[in-house]
Amino acid sequence: MVFNQLFDYSYKRNLKQAIAFYLVHMAVLTIVAVLVEFLIGLGERQVYEKWSDDYVGTVVALLFTIAIFFLTLLKKRQWSSVRLLFMGIMSGVLACFGGGILGFIPVAYMSTVVNNNAVKKII
Repeated sequence: MVFNQLFDYSYKRNLKQAIAFYLVHMAVLTIVAVLVEFLIGLGERQVYEKWSDDYVGTVVALLFTIAIFFLTLLKKRQWSSVRLLFMGIMSGVLACFGGGILGFIPVAYMSTVVNNNAVKKII
């Protein structure tokens, strides 16, 4: 099933499941960013004054993508992989420039990586 185990960060996904993971987490990120903007009080000013203050959404996207990436890295026990650690940093850089849309691409890829827990159980 495509939408099974969306919030199980140790699960190895195929391409369809990774796309569903990406879309659902983008929806969650959007909801969180809108809530943060309204809690800070920027939402009302944007509606009434017709201006945009994108730095709040960018900061929320940056923190959210890095948190999900490193949570996935932790659950899959892939801390020894320098390539994946570098991808976590690139996820943050992409989130700074393109928000969650670009920042979640490495996170979705990370969800397709083999879980080291599963490898150790086989051996």
